[in-house]
Amino acid sequence: QLKTLKAKLKTLESGGAPAEGAEGDSEVEDLDAVLGTGEGDAEEEGEEDDAELMIFAGLKFFLSREVPKSVLELACTCFGGQVGWEGPGSPFTENDETITHQVVDRNHQAHMHLDREYVQPQWVADCVNNRLLLPVDKYAPGRECPPHLSPFVQDDEEGYLPEQRKYILRLQGKLAEDSEEEEEEEEEEVVGE
Repeated sequence: QLKTLKAKLKTLESGGAPAEGAEGDSEVEDLDAVLGTGEGDAEEEGEEDDAELMIFAGLKFFLSREVPKSVLELACTCFGGQVGWEGPGSPFTENDETITHQVVDRNHQAHMHLDREYVQPQWVADCVNNRLLLPVDKYAPGRECPPHLSPFVQDDEEGYLPEQRKYILRLQGKLAEDSEEEEEEEEEEVVGE
C-alpha cells in the first residue's frame, strides 16, 4: 500500500493532476521522513519480501490423484513452484524426469522414481506457513507427520513453545541450538529455590 501511495505521489510530483489537499513536493519528502524511507528503499524491501516468498522457486511438483489438487496447486505456484497432475490439462506427466517433488497421500506407490522426493501434502502447508523449505524426511509417505502448527497462534502470547516450533526456529536460525539446555537449567533453578 505504501508503494502505491508513493507512486501516486510521484505521479503528482511529475506533473499529474494534484489530489485534493495536496500541497506539493514537501509532502512527498515529509512522507519519506515519517516512514523512514529514502528513494528505492520500498522497492528493495519489496524485492526481499518477494524472494522470501519464493520458497518453491526451481522446484517442480507432481500431484498424485489422491491429494487436494486445487489447494496444493495454488500453494505451490504462489510460492514459485511448477505443478503438474494426473489428468487432462497438466503441463507435464508423472514420467517427467525434471520433477523434484511428488505429493502423495498413500503409503505405497506402484512405481517410485529415485530422482525425486515423495512427500505428504502437509509438507507443502508447513513449508508455506513457515516460509521455509523443511527437510522432507519427516513427511515421507507412511510416516506420521510432525504436529501441524497454526500460523495464527502467537506462541509467546500463549506462554508455550511447542517442540516442533523450536525445531523450525532452529532451522530458521532464530533459536540457538543450546537454548533447550538453558531452558532446562532455568527450570531447575526455579524448582531449587
